[in-house]
Amino acid sequence: MKLNCNNRWCNSWTGVALFLEKSSPVFLILDNPFKGIVQPYEKRCETFSFRVLNSSHKQFWTITYISIFSLVVNFTADWEVGSVNAVTTYKSFSNSMVNADIGVHVGLDGVNITLKGNPIHQMNETIDYNEQFLWSFGSNFNEYYNDGLQKGLPNPILYVAEKFTQNDPCGIFSQYRISSHYASACMWVAFCSWIICNILFSMSVFIYGAYMILVTGAFMLFSLISFSTVKNVSFCNIQFGSETLKTTFGASFWLSLAIGGLLAHSLWKKIITVVFLFMT
Repeated sequence: MKLNCNNRWCNSWTGVALFLEKSSPVFLILDNPFKGIVQPYEKRCETFSFRVLNSSHKQFWTITYISIFSLVVNFTADWEVGSVNAVTTYKSFSNSMVNADIGVHVGLDGVNITLKGNPIHQMNETIDYNEQFLWSFGSNFNEYYNDGLQKGLPNPILYVAEKFTQNDPCGIFSQYRISSHYASACMWVAFCSWIICNILFSMSVFIYGAYMILVTGAFMLFSLISFSTVKNVSFCNIQFGSETLKTTFGASFWLSLAIGGLLAHSLWKKIITVVFLFMT
């Protein structure tokens, strides 16, 4: 049986690409007022000062796209990832073995567990599963696990999901849930500060707009610090025969680190330069 992947984490970055393609005209519209604000200063500012403003205009479009990515990573499932290829039992009460790739994809709302046959067609079935188990506040992870039991999901998926349940001796559920909750909250604050930043820039309040860019970067870094505390507890030993499933930080984590570091540590020079410009 093939279980179609139809949750909101599937093909996350494909959705991002489509969104950016469709939304480009919107950002160009937002960019034009900023250009109009910058250009009047050309005649009455020194060459150096104007270059700063013109540079800010050129980077506005880039910062907008970066900020969209900072919002999207709230909904991706690759903050922490891991996979292993193993020969393992396929269903309960059966000795049938399959060769498959088992993957764990941790996001801020929960975990995706994948199972893909190698080859994909085995035992007269198409082995291609992508199951979502949520731990966000308002969701009951154990209910998702029990639903999986009732649906008769393959053993590897249930085995991995069991490690994240509240009553499992591993004890990783609480740490992941709390860390992800605060990481998500910080990401939403970062996105809101980016909105305020754009409003301030459109009102020609450059200095406070630059401050809000720094706030955006700072809260993105706070989000990373919060999520990284999951390493305070050792990840459970998930064993498939002689193979062990291990996890590492994924693309969303490192992308957020790069963007947060760029915003928080690079733009302070522009703040100083803009202050100098408006004092002269």
